[in-house]
Amino acid sequence: MNELILPYSAILFFLFICCKTEKKDNSKCITSTSELESIEPTLNYYKGDPSTDSLWINTLDKLEEPSFMRQGDYINVYFKYDQIVEGYEVIAKWKAFDPKCETGYLLMNFYNTRTGRNFQYISEKYSNYHTRELAYLGSFNGFQEGDIFHFEYIYPQNNREYKAFQLGYYTPFQFLDIDFDGEQELLVNDDGQYQGGNFYEVYKITTTGLVKADYVPLNCIQNNSIIDTINQTITIKSWVGAAYGTSTFFSKQKNQVNPIRFPKLHENDSWITEYYRQKNNIFSLDSIHEFFNDTVYIYYLSAEGHFILKDSTVLGEVIPIPDNIDDVTK
Repeated sequence: MNELILPYSAILFFLFICCKTEKKDNSKCITSTSELESIEPTLNYYKGDPSTDSLWINTLDKLEEPSFMRQGDYINVYFKYDQIVEGYEVIAKWKAFDPKCETGYLLMNFYNTRTGRNFQYISEKYSNYHTRELAYLGSFNGFQEGDIFHFEYIYPQNNREYKAFQLGYYTPFQFLDIDFDGEQELLVNDDGQYQGGNFYEVYKITTTGLVKADYVPLNCIQNNSIIDTINQTITIKSWVGAAYGTSTFFSKQKNQVNPIRFPKLHENDSWITEYYRQKNNIFSLDSIHEFFNDTVYIYYLSAEGHFILKDSTVLGEVIPIPDNIDDVTK
């Protein structure tokens, strides 16, 4: 068996950039970004005034809240980003769970200043850099009913690795054509502050509102994912524990892709299994770099739709997709 053995220094590098993290309720994408965090921004904000901010606050109060936001005795807080972001004026009603809590329910309104259209993003558990830093600020007395804040938007360019990684670590949301269809999607930072970084939820912007892109690779986007808009590729980096990780390379295809075989890796990556469950994929899973102990195994997709392990005839076993794909992951 021919194996690609890395020198010890390279292994230390991979261990340095890759640490385990867990998503709130979705552990299929585990990543590392400790080296890729932005330089922490300054907490720039100021308190608003009801007499001067009543217009946009009234706009929020007139929006229909989901049922979960109408339940419970939570603290109504209003905030607005003073910058126009990609043509959108962004305001929000946020219901803090308690005065010193960085998390709460959210109703965020995006107003397109060019077209006059609105859409809303709603979350049952939302925080961002500003709500978290305010909650932990020693001089802060806690969120009070009717508080009004003006926040400074944190641009993704604040990421010191922006040229390679376009997704901001502290950016609360951003717009990017991440599925390469010519239209920008809304990406919302979950502000998980996991050991490995933050995840982004991806939403299509339609005439009737937001539609979540809940499929691989768009439901595995992290702030260290590499989005190559020129070559239309997405690279997802993941790590499980201290000795196992993968870098997985996807490319946009003109025709739908229905892969027939998948690689048998040293560990089960549930989101790779999810990819093979999907029908009519618009992204092809082209290759996987698997880091296992002190070895890197490189799998690539052959023209026949099979995955082959480069330079190996033993560990490159591929298995047909059975009727019940769960049987192979037990």
